[in-house]
Amino acid sequence: MADVVVDQRGFAEIHGVPGDQQEELRKTVRKLIRQRTGHQVRTHSFNGVLYIECQAIYDQRAKLYMREAADAMTAVLEGESPPRMNRDWVVSWDAWDLT
Repeated sequence: MADVVVDQRGFAEIHGVPGDQQEELRKTVRKLIRQRTGHQVRTHSFNGVLYIECQAIYDQRAKLYMREAADAMTAVLEGESPPRMNRDWVVSWDAWDLT
């Protein structure tokens, strides 16, 4: 998840994190991102979903996100379906289940 935040988006979601694993996962991800970037990281947990965000990294990619949003709006205004985004920032906890 640290790779997704640092290398791809500046944010990530992990769905289905068991309650007893959430706090340790939050600490570990924050630590890894701070070690790699030196930036502050915020994590939030809600209904089994862990949200991770690093505003500094997100800001570095803000122009790309604005372009993606503008392309989607242009498609809608022209009567087309907006482009489907690859939700590469969303990961399922079950994907790591090795049993």
